[in-house]
Amino acid sequence: MSVPEKLLSHFRKAASSKEKFAKIEAQIRNYPDFETAFIGLAGGIDDSVFPIEEWVEAFAAFFCNISKESIPDLQSVAGYITCCAESQVKYPVRPSLADVVREMLQEYGFDGR
Repeated sequence: MSVPEKLLSHFRKAASSKEKFAKIEAQIRNYPDFETAFIGLAGGIDDSVFPIEEWVEAFAAFFCNISKESIPDLQSVAGYITCCAESQVKYPVRPSLADVVREMLQEYGFDGR
């Protein structure tokens, strides 16, 4: 099994709602750069202080707040969420990664270019 498929399998197992994740998975797989983006994302998750469950929720939060038309590729989504995770490294008490994503989107927006 490839790295992206393994990561999606971990996401699927960690998701709080299998039905909700099925929609997210379909959206993720629809991007042509799925394989490349998820190979890079795996390293970001490994280096992160957040558990995989929070990454699943962060993707859900992102896709709920940004229209598909505004997302040029999956790498931009993975990069945005990874950046959100990295912004919390120095704090001993952290909000959930999904909350960080929502806050960053509200404060700074998303420009996928």
